[in-house]
Amino acid sequence: MTSVAIAFTAESKRKRSTSSKVRNAIHETNFFELADEALAVRPYFWKVARNGLVAASCVQNRSQCEHFYDRLVKAHRRFADPDYQPFGLPSLRNDPDLWWFRGEFPEIFETKEV
Repeated sequence: MTSVAIAFTAESKRKRSTSSKVRNAIHETNFFELADEALAVRPYFWKVARNGLVAASCVQNRSQCEHFYDRLVKAHRRFADPDYQPFGLPSLRNDPDLWWFRGEFPEIFETKEV
């Protein structure tokens, strides 16, 4: 996973979600399998679930996006609110790395009537 982190942080926020270096690193390291192994042991590790969601969005994998979004909400229910900002991170609605995810799952980002 270290190579994914290096590739990810080496790119600017505007480029990393479309970077071939980031996509290759995600695939070469079996990132999704490793993230699932970590979540199997510690399902409350929301950062792992969020990183899985970001990675899935970067490689434009709808089923992995759905999987890691579900894991994220199970890890911490406040992530069901797309405007929730955990510890200074951008919300799911505003994270530039999740542009593809937002386009694929617009129902998550619709305003709910109270």
